[in-house]
Formats: sequence, C-alpha cells, structure tokens
Amino acid sequence: MNYIWNVLLEARKKGVNENNISFVPAVVSSPYMEIASEDINYINIDNNSVVEVNPWFRFYDIFKEFFPSDNDEDIEVREAIFDIIMHFLGDIDLVSGVTKTYFIKQLLLKDIEDNIFGENIKENISVFDNDELDIVLEGMVNLYRCNTSLLLFNKIIKNIFKNSIVYINKCKHKNIYIYLNEEKSEKLEKKIAIIIDIFLPINFINHIYWDKHFGIIGVNETMVLNNIVMV
Repeated sequence: MNYIWNVLLEARKKGVNENNISFVPAVVSSPYMEIASEDINYINIDNNSVVEVNPWFRFYDIFKEFFPSDNDEDIEVREAIFDIIMHFLGDIDLVSGVTKTYFIKQLLLKDIEDNIFGENIKENISVFDNDELDIVLEGMVNLYRCNTSLLLFNKIIKNIFKNSIVYINKCKHKNIYIYLNEEKSEKLEKKIAIIIDIFLPINFINHIYWDKHFGIIGVNETMVLNNIVMV
C-alpha cells in the first residue's frame, strides 16, 4: 500500500467511512514511498486510522511551505488543512483514468437504489460483494448496448457462480437448466433471482439445481447414486 489512493480504496472495500481516516505528515518517511508504514505492503484501515504520509513524494510543490523546520506555529491548523488536502488529492487519484462505463455503472446503481428496477432488486442487491456487484453492473451496461442474449446471461452466471453450468433443452428451446454447484442458501437464492430477473429473456423458463446435478446418460460423473436429481 504505497499511495494515498490505496488507503481510500481499501476503506471503500471495507465499508469504512473515509472521513474517519486522518492523514498526517510522516515524522520519519522513505523517499521512495508515499505512505509511511512499518509494513510496506499492508496497513490496517478502520474507522480511527491515522495514516502517515510523505507529502514531498508527489506533492512537493503543494506542501513545501507547510512544514518548514524553523516554523512550529499553528501546527494543529496546518495539520487539519493537510488532512483535508490529502483527502481531496486521494479522491482525485481515485477518479483519474475513470471511464465512461464507470459513471454509467454508478447511474445504474442509483436507479436500483431508487427502485427503478423493482423492489426485489432494490432490497436484495446488497447480497453481492463489491466484485460481484461490478460484474452485475457491467452486465447491465452490456445489456443496454447489445440487448438480451443467452450468451450474456451465461457469462454473468459463470462469473458469479464459478462452477455452474447452464443447459438448454433441445426439445423445448425456451427451457433452460441451471446447475449452480452450490449448497442452497437464502443469500444465494437472492443472487440467482436477481440475475434471472435482470438478464434472462422474459420468454424463457428456468429450472435451478443446486448441489446435486441431474443425471445425463453416458456421463458417469452425473450418474452417482444418491447424488442426482430428476428433470
């Protein structure tokens, strides 16, 4: 964790309020790193974290007059201003290089929170962790660009449920069978329900199988006694 943006990004991942993180000028720092920490690869971020920063690593022109060695007046005021500026610079870091797709995802998330996509999705979207939520939002962007498709649905299922398999009934093309290879739970039920609501074409009928696969003649792995279900 070498930069102030690393600290803010870690805080967002952990759900820590960034305003409770304090940036202070480092007493002892490395000329090769922005964050002064005993462990160069890790710093524990919580709601009372105080993070020491070497302000001259990247921001010498901004802070060169803040803490001259011969001035010990108004230290508290200057440290408060330092903290405010560091938060501002960290936020700039985080949005540097941000794409148009990122902003579209944020607008979609706001629409979900505003109940545009229905009560069920609004209430249960929190069951996805940050990485899974990004997968869902990315899929929604592609949904608007390319319209509905089974290919997109399969991709989302596979990215959320890593060992899943989606089958299409050759006799009834609108019937699909979703094997998730997961033990059934309320949280996972909510996840698959949201994915189906958003990404599965409305004229398809889905059949969900959890930790037990249905038997397929000729595929021995699916024909294990007491571990198969009937279609």
